[in-house]
Amino acid sequence: LPISVLVLLGFFAFVSVSPGGSGTLLHDRTPSLEQARALHTGGLGIRRPAGLGFSPSDGHFLILADHTSAPEAVDAGTLVLMNFLEEPVGSLSLPEVIPDPINMTFDASAGRLLLLDTAHGRLMAIPLEPGGDPVGAAGAPYETLLTGPIAARGMTVDPATGDLYILDALARRLVRIEPNLQWSEPLVALRRARISYRHLSGLGPVDLRGIAFDPTGGHLFVMSPSRRMLYETTVRGEALASYDLATLALRDTQAMVFAPSSDATDDAAVTNLFIADTGSDGVQTHGHIFELSLTQPALVPGAATLVPSFL
Repeated sequence: LPISVLVLLGFFAFVSVSPGGSGTLLHDRTPSLEQARALHTGGLGIRRPAGLGFSPSDGHFLILADHTSAPEAVDAGTLVLMNFLEEPVGSLSLPEVIPDPINMTFDASAGRLLLLDTAHGRLMAIPLEPGGDPVGAAGAPYETLLTGPIAARGMTVDPATGDLYILDALARRLVRIEPNLQWSEPLVALRRARISYRHLSGLGPVDLRGIAFDPTGGHLFVMSPSRRMLYETTVRGEALASYDLATLALRDTQAMVFAPSSDATDDAAVTNLFIADTGSDGVQTHGHIFELSLTQPALVPGAATLVPSFL
């Protein structure tokens, strides 16, 4: 299976912290969030979905199972493709198992699967044909270690630019990897990428897991599982809005991705947030992929609250 393992070494372009004083204006948009659907993955042989991506060219979800608590019907190195009808449409055997399946995403700008192996500090790129089949030989693989400690808890890509965002939960920051577009070959452009760091200002000392890029608004969304909150930020890490998830049936949220609405009556341009949830809460261990509608109403005067910045 052809893969390329890409360098994430010493490209210290700059380290920047979002501007701001003692606080950030964070708008509460709770009324705009609702659960649209729960997609079942049991028919795929996956009871606990954790890794999640989406390929817009063929409308398929790419799913990895969580094997930390119990074995699954599919092995840890098998990526399963699913359509909106919850039907399996293919699978891909990965060259190796990554420690945490949440660190997976699909780069639509280059048609490739990206997997981060934090245990060995490697970013693996697997070019895929529409339908999930790997592309032919993509050159010799290369690798190196990540620089410094990082607690990666999710990845996402801007499909327009190919910029990769890694959520570093340890430092509550974004690691942004911008491909060098002076190189036309996608793998070379990523290898020569510019790496920068942006602190997530205005969220306070919250636990974070899961990140998704919204191509409609150009913003990022990150999750706090313990607080059951979803936060919207700029790509510079500046907090914009919060969404309360307490009323939803989420138990153990993992990877997130934006994809077209599964409702055939919606406009084709409507995108929703899809969240992989293992369902593991000590009682139930059967997960789903939850579809959340984030249609945003106009802000109501006085609805904003000042959230102290601890960064």
